[in-house]
Amino acid sequence: MNIEPMRRVAERAAKKASVMILRKYGKEIEIKIKNKNPKDLVSEVDLAAEKIIVSEIRKVFPYHTIHSEEMGIDKQKHPLTWVIDPIDGTSNFIHHIPCFCVSIALVDDTKALLGVVADPMTDRGTQTGAGPAPRTAGPAAKSSANEPLAR
Repeated sequence: MNIEPMRRVAERAAKKASVMILRKYGKEIEIKIKNKNPKDLVSEVDLAAEKIIVSEIRKVFPYHTIHSEEMGIDKQKHPLTWVIDPIDGTSNFIHHIPCFCVSIALVDDTKALLGVVADPMTDRGTQTGAGPAPRTAGPAAKSSANEPLAR
């Protein structure tokens, strides 16, 4: 199976969601508690990002199943399932801690086919899947040249 068309859709969806998320970062937003658990939060930005991602996927793959953190699993029964966390790190986002990302994966009945993780704060993304090694968009990540911390 050629996953490149699916990878391109996931990358485009993550980028569009990231742009919107970044516009809302640090602004006053509506927040709700999910599942009666005060640690399980959802913001209006999570829902808007999810809508963007689902819309981008549905334009090209209308029959694929979608399992998203906020909407749950849809009624489609396709062997390929998109797994979406529109803001992975919602609590950080809400508290203006710039450590969160957009996460999108595609799985079939037996294995993960691809994953896309986009960091709206750095405009950096990582994609992986069957075939070539993981790719990073934006400046290459580098390990520190600093000495290890003493214990």
